Amino acid sequence: AEEDARHISGEKTVVGRVVWCRDLGLGEKPKRLMLDSFPMAVAAAKGDMEQVREIDHKEPTAMTTKLDWGWTVAHVAAACGQDEVLLYMHSVDKKTLLVTNECGQNPLHYAAANGQVYAVRVLLRKVPELSLMACKDGRRPCEMAKSGQCRRLLEQLDIVLTREREAREKRQRQRSNWLPKYMTNC
Repeated sequence: AEEDARHISGEKTVVGRVVWCRDLGLGEKPKRLMLDSFPMAVAAAKGDMEQVREIDHKEPTAMTTKLDWGWTVAHVAAACGQDEVLLYMHSVDKKTLLVTNECGQNPLHYAAANGQVYAVRVLLRKVPELSLMACKDGRRPCEMAKSGQCRRLLEQLDIVLTREREAREKRQRQRSNWLPKYMTNC
C-alpha cells in the first residue's frame, strides 16, 4: 500500500510517496518516514551537497542515524537518485552504505525499486556486495528493479558475481581435496 507524503523537490526527483513495508513479523505497524524531521535526510533528498557536508562536519553521527523504519541517509539518497551524496558517503565511510532498514533492505533496494539508474551504478561500483543482499522477504535488489535499465545492470552484475563465487568455491574445493605427493603417515 502507498500513502501520499510531503513533497521535497530535488534536482533529479521528487519524493512524493512512502511505501509501507510488508508485514514481516515486525510487531507494530511500521511508521511513516517523515523526511522533514531530519535536516540531513532533507539535504540528501535534495542532493544539496553543501548542506550535506556542513551537517556532516557539525554532526558526524548524522549519516548513521536511523530514522523511522530504520532508514538512514543512504536509503533516502538512493531512493531519490542522489548519486553525489552516495559518493560522498562512500568517501567518508563505506559502512554507511551497507546498512539495512527494519525490512532488511539496503540502499540498493531503494535505488533499484525507484528506477534510479545513476544511484544504482554508483552503489554497484562502490559496494557490489549490496546486490547479493536479500531483504527479510527474500527479494534482492534485482528483483525489486522497476526500470528496465536498472534491471539489466543488476542482472549483469548478478551473473558476474555468481560466476566469481562459483569459481572461488571451486578453487576452495580443489584446495581441500589436494594432498601433497610426498605426504607420509608418521
